[in-house]
Amino acid sequence: MSRNLDFAEIIAGHSQIPIERLWVCHEFDALDPSGISSGIVFAHAIWSGPSVVAFEKLTGVLASMPGFGGGIHVIDFDDLTASRSSVLWEAFAVHRIVPGGNGETFWIHRGEIIGILGGRDAQDLNRIETLLARLSALENG
Repeated sequence: MSRNLDFAEIIAGHSQIPIERLWVCHEFDALDPSGISSGIVFAHAIWSGPSVVAFEKLTGVLASMPGFGGGIHVIDFDDLTASRSSVLWEAFAVHRIVPGGNGETFWIHRGEIIGILGGRDAQDLNRIETLLARLSALENG
């Protein structure tokens, strides 16, 4: 069984939303947020307890908001490359977040990053709900 299939199966097992709303991406630097109209990018480290908890909380909140039209682009944290050449890497630097496999999360509207959570904040339900409400309001407004 390939590593990519293992990753997809594992995230499906921890998701509170249908797998059809999840897009697995294995090339962090290739993911261009400008092509995302409304959605979330989640850097998932399947070996990390904090990342698993953050993913379960995020998808749990999304499951309670069926009106949210966006999905989640799930990136395998182990596929983050050292080139750090993408817009998402730049966002880590701007927000002073050191990616550490904690479920780092980008909130995107019309190709722009409107929020980022990292570290313990990635598991904070209040912050997740606040950013999701903001993204939903932008999506519907």
